[in-house]
This record gives sequence, structure tokens and C-alpha cells, in this order.
Amino acid sequence: MRPVISLPGLELLIQTLQHSGIGVQLDPAVPGMPGAGHPVLEEPFDPYLATLYARCNGGRLGHLRLFQGVGDRGLMTRNLEIRSEADSRHRQVLRFATLDSTAYSLGTVPSLAASDGPQPVVMASDYIDFDVFPLASTVDRAFRLYALYCETCLRKYGGKLDWNPAGEADNVSFPFHFVREVAQDRELVRLLEDGRFEALTAPAPDSRDWVNQILAAARASS
Repeated sequence: MRPVISLPGLELLIQTLQHSGIGVQLDPAVPGMPGAGHPVLEEPFDPYLATLYARCNGGRLGHLRLFQGVGDRGLMTRNLEIRSEADSRHRQVLRFATLDSTAYSLGTVPSLAASDGPQPVVMASDYIDFDVFPLASTVDRAFRLYALYCETCLRKYGGKLDWNPAGEADNVSFPFHFVREVAQDRELVRLLEDGRFEALTAPAPDSRDWVNQILAAARASS
């Protein structure tokens, strides 16, 4: 029997947004979603995503929009559309959420799953270079990182969220403002040190630079 998985990072994100009156709307769960390890687009389904979709059928968390698990524009349909692109790297990421008004999505990398099932999370773009930015070793750690981003924005901008993917120096940007926090994820750092993300990140200069920043921060804190 698989252990029961909790989502404290998701709970922190919900509490952070609700405390400031930011919209949180999770749709009621529906039957038919696969369980942990069951095949989704020929890859095992991440156990944290299985827990998430047992709780809701997608929804909105601030600027973060979770794909529906079941629906015409749901998880399966959206990923099939994206995977029709020529770049084979698209097929290595199972996207489960998108960020408002951007071409960025959050997704797991099933091929890099841990022995007990959890899959690391990246932020992937659909631009020409297909940038991939490793974020966390699990879906829930990615939620915790996004909660930190929201908390930082709300504190800096007087109770408002400000989405800034370009990473201007004066603004809080996700995830680029949080290199040190990402570098504290030892399992993610181990994967990066072992070159496990290289096939996804090496072709894109911005992705390579992000990985180097994380590794440098990890070395500085060790």
C-alpha cells in the first residue's frame, strides 16, 4: 500500500492567498482521474498530482491555473496539444498548471521520478527556445516555492500580486528571485549535479544559466 501523501505546500499557498483576499477557486473533484503510478500519456502519474486531483478538478490559485483533470481542456488534452510540437523535449514534461498571461507552465518530468514515485517539477516555456527551469523535487515543494513568491509579492506590493516573468531587478520574479530557496532542495540539487536535467536544459542558454545559479548557491551554503 502506498503511503498517504499530504500537501502542506498547497495548504500554505491557499492560506497565504486567502489571508490577503486573493482569489482561490478549486473545482470539486470528479471521478475518473488516475491514481498514483497509473499510466497517463504512457507515463506513471505522479503521486502528488494524484493526491491533488483526488481533491479537486483543477482551479485557480492567484495567478496559477491548475488544468482540469477531466474536461475538454483538461490535463490530457492540453498536454497532447503541446506534445504535437516538433521539439521532442515537449514530450518529457507533463504540464499540470499554467501562469496567467504567459507562455509558462508548471509540469512534472516523469522520466526523472524518484524510486518511490515523486517526480521533479519544472517551469517550461513554449517559446522557440523551449526554456526549462527546474523548480523542485516534488509537486508540493513547487507549491511551497510559489507560496513564498506570493507572500513576498504581497508584502512588497501592499497586498497585491505582481507577475513578473521577465525578472527585472527591481521586481519579484518567479522563480528567479528565489535561487537560494531552490538550492535548499537537496534532492533537486542531486539531480542537477548528476546531470539528469541536462537533456532538457542544455539546449537553452537561460536554462543552463538557471541551473548554474542553483548549483553555485548550493555549493555556497554547504
